[in-house]
Amino acid sequence: MAILFAFLSAISYGVAGLFLPQASQKEGTIRTMFYTQMVGCLTIIPLLFSSPIPWSNLLSWSGLWSCAIGLELTLANLVFTKAYHAGPLVIVSPITSSFAVITVALSILSGEQPAPNQIIGMLITIAGIVFATISSRSPGESAPLNKSKIPTGILYAILSAVLIGIGYWAQRFVVPVLGSSLTVLTARVSGWIGLFLLVSWAKIPPFKLNKKPSLYWLIPIGVLNTLGLFSYNLGISIGLTSVVSVISSLYSLVTIILGLIFLKARVTLIQAVGILITISGIVLINI
Repeated sequence: MAILFAFLSAISYGVAGLFLPQASQKEGTIRTMFYTQMVGCLTIIPLLFSSPIPWSNLLSWSGLWSCAIGLELTLANLVFTKAYHAGPLVIVSPITSSFAVITVALSILSGEQPAPNQIIGMLITIAGIVFATISSRSPGESAPLNKSKIPTGILYAILSAVLIGIGYWAQRFVVPVLGSSLTVLTARVSGWIGLFLLVSWAKIPPFKLNKKPSLYWLIPIGVLNTLGLFSYNLGISIGLTSVVSVISSLYSLVTIILGLIFLKARVTLIQAVGILITISGIVLINI
């Protein structure tokens, strides 16, 4: 059952990833995150009735820890959104999905024991990232890139993978106490409050959209990301964090397939090799 929840998480994140570039390009990174977090807060409310809620545990250290994780994941998602905005999508997606390498490594250090194929899979995933960052020309650009400099989108993608990996590992200590839905609620609310303070400080009108049709992208992103996190938490509540995280990280495969079909995305040969190696490593971790 944990694997099923992990796959649901991967599908939710993968579809949301297809919409994310369109929203961030229209509204910017911060306003996109502000709206999707707000939608996420509303989305999780019906899910609170799916099981008994230990409200009293919010006043424990687990409640405070969950809020801290929510802020950390919000920062991670800001960087993640920035990576998708900078693109290219089909390169950024598999790199961000390598957060499972961080989550698995931390899970091992904290007591979990993955199989040898998972360790090999992590090494292959890292190799795939190296190949994916080697490019003489980014898809959609006419001018060649500086070979001595990694594209900005890829740097953001690597940073977001590290931050997401840490946050997703940390949740394994909170979910058993607060439950899946309450953990998501605290993460979304604390993250939204943090973003509200950020947009106020940056003097960005949070509720003013540059283009009204942006809601057609922002709403599904907020709903799908919240369902993805909720499914992930359900998975780690009954299974190993290391296993659930790597299956959830397969969302890149969903995004890439949809991107190739609907966005007519193009990649160079060496980038395609890097993507395939990255995905192969993630798949090997799940065998």
